[in-house]
Amino acid sequence: MKFMFFLGLLAFGHVSANQVPVFQFETLLYNMEHDRSEFVQEAVKNVGAFIISGLPNSEEYTLALEHLQTDARNCLDTSKNVVKANYGTVERITSALFSEDETTAHPECLNTQAIESGFNEVGILVKNLIGMINEELPFYYEDRDTRTLARTYLSNAPYLDHVHLYKQIEDPSQEFGTLPLHQDNGLFLLVTPSKIQPLMIKDNQGNMLTANEGDVIVVFGRAMDEWLFQNELTQRFQAAPHGVPAMVKGEDRVVYARMYVAPTKAVPDFAPNTKTFGAIFYDNGPAAQHVSDLCSSGGEFIQATRDMCPEGTEYCWMACLPISEGCPLENQQCNNSGGESCCLEGQTTADGCLDMDTSCTWACATKDV
Repeated sequence: MKFMFFLGLLAFGHVSANQVPVFQFETLLYNMEHDRSEFVQEAVKNVGAFIISGLPNSEEYTLALEHLQTDARNCLDTSKNVVKANYGTVERITSALFSEDETTAHPECLNTQAIESGFNEVGILVKNLIGMINEELPFYYEDRDTRTLARTYLSNAPYLDHVHLYKQIEDPSQEFGTLPLHQDNGLFLLVTPSKIQPLMIKDNQGNMLTANEGDVIVVFGRAMDEWLFQNELTQRFQAAPHGVPAMVKGEDRVVYARMYVAPTKAVPDFAPNTKTFGAIFYDNGPAAQHVSDLCSSGGEFIQATRDMCPEGTEYCWMACLPISEGCPLENQQCNNSGGESCCLEGQTTADGCLDMDTSCTWACATKDV
């Protein structure tokens, strides 16, 4: 008993009353290999997040993060295939890649290989931890190529990677002006810490905890309990509310983030009439028909983002994007590059829509306007 307790203590870097729990990678791995995960289960259940330090490629990873801070500030603004969006007093520039889409990639000016490698290691560790806390369950989805039912596991879950550059372009108007306090709808999130306005996480007692140390922050999303383990009677994965306080005007913030997801129509293999992953991830509400409804439903994050959308923009695929100029409000549509309605809550699970489509923009529904 004393030996197990000692191993549990070793897994921590250090923990303060206002800090998200920190675990050392190698010691956490050792404890898990010996079927000892009790000490981290408390963090998963009560906080819904923890921090991992000491990655196997720690030296290369740390150096790559330092370069990312500089390179993103120098080149992301002028790079192709990035998404720019304003959130009230904050501008966000985002580069995205989807693990299932080889046509997506970060700009050549960003060298993220060591960061992605570190995230791969942490992703495997977290998925193994989930399997220890709750037996790994298969789920089914329709294969896009064969149109047949395919079976897979969390260990094969795809992911969406983002490089975010946040710029405080005006004096902040809200406490969490950089990123509103919200819960993620995916399985779990990996994100790099930032010394400039660190990520804040609210535990299940309502305490606000700081996540500004270590190598990778792990944050669990709603899809764990509400989708993958939706028939379990006991909540085991707290979907952690998190956000970033407003920066000072002129400051900027760079992070690398990865969200693990599942095919939108995937259902767990253990009960009839289960929710699809898309029903949770997109928090399906009524599909919007015109601008006044564009931001209806969609959860706390969508509501908070909508509230910060500046004039001339509306919420469309996770961002405040410019509406089509000269187009009547009733004809505004948020479509992808193929003109398909696959971008708003309630539309993304339709036949033919991609699971993650970063090409969404506002356009006019009629050509003669």
